[in-house]
Amino acid sequence: MWRRGAGRALALCGALAGIVSIAVAAEPLAVALPGELVPFPGRPAVEASGAVTISPVEPVGMLPAEFDSQSALLISGAFLAEEVPTTYARLVDRLRGRVELLSLVRDERSETQAAELLRAQRVDAPHVRYLRMPHDSMWTRDFGPLAVRQRSGRNVLIDAWYNCADRANDDAVPPRVSELLEAEWVQAPIFLDGGNLLSNGRGLLLSTDVLLAKNTPPELDAQALRSTLGHTFGAKQVVFLEPLIGEPTGHVDMFVTFTSPQSVVVASIDAADDPGNARILDDAADRLAQVRTSGGKLRVARIRMPGHGDTVWRSYTNVVYANGLLLVPAYPTKDPDGSDAALATYRRLLPQWRVESFDAEELAVLGGALHCITMNLPGPRHGGLPAIRKTTPLPMHTGAAQQEAAER
Repeated sequence: MWRRGAGRALALCGALAGIVSIAVAAEPLAVALPGELVPFPGRPAVEASGAVTISPVEPVGMLPAEFDSQSALLISGAFLAEEVPTTYARLVDRLRGRVELLSLVRDERSETQAAELLRAQRVDAPHVRYLRMPHDSMWTRDFGPLAVRQRSGRNVLIDAWYNCADRANDDAVPPRVSELLEAEWVQAPIFLDGGNLLSNGRGLLLSTDVLLAKNTPPELDAQALRSTLGHTFGAKQVVFLEPLIGEPTGHVDMFVTFTSPQSVVVASIDAADDPGNARILDDAADRLAQVRTSGGKLRVARIRMPGHGDTVWRSYTNVVYANGLLLVPAYPTKDPDGSDAALATYRRLLPQWRVESFDAEELAVLGGALHCITMNLPGPRHGGLPAIRKTTPLPMHTGAAQQEAAER
């Protein structure tokens, strides 16, 4: 699968990376093929939507929704400042007063460069804290830690395997962030990019068939996959959707987002321009409309996705939630009417939120949008983020070290 490059080029991700030996209790089960659903332990009751109800035993925690309270967003100040400096400055400015930003930088020089850019742009940044650690790209959504909330209100950071052999530094970010925040972390024995997992915060997870394809034998069998999703993320239902044809990431966040525990936005596309993806998106909307939550069936809203004849995929669901502020990608030169319509839809769905557009064109050209460059860290019920422990910057994975990491 094609993976977004660290900067301005798309790169093909190589062999599987980050494999560690973790025993997962499993019982024999037929392997699920892309497009099929993975049954789960407990009641494997498959509804018309394709959702499967599960009963996880002693889950690590529940994956919160992004519209829930947030403590911080994890971003790469280093790569954003270098590759898309205007976007970086605007993002920091727009999020001030809403959420803390944990900005990854490689070293002291990288931190100085990012901070000086903000000063040059006259951006006040008291909400930015820098975390010095090596990393390989700006796509923190995919390699950053996923945080689950326990019943006690404490958060635990989850480190999934990152399927990119040439980005060993990205793969090492979750435990390093955990160390700096003095937070507990758990290794999840599953290949998972964060952009391919959405939660309604109440036990419903959405992903695409790409997650199944990445986790077929011999790495993991289907039973281990289902056990991991239920145990790690507190999943009660999981729906696997068909990914978009030709979209490089295969991620669900390119065409879906939750706006409440009972509401979801699904993209649409003009069938005259792209009949294959129009069908995929309509099928996704129909399936999700049959999913039952504690508040009844999911309510589905649609937002038109612009065409991709120029090979650039522009998403209106790749949004950022930040404690009452929703930033919606906009493409004012390529799709001004669609940008306005998307903004109006979100304002209708979230009347109590401040909903603002954010020009994401240069991010789209690189292969993503706002959701792709941010990772939400939810707020605990008691207290906020701890002070970052001072540490010596960690070494880069280079040469033999990177090869060793890729062959783990």
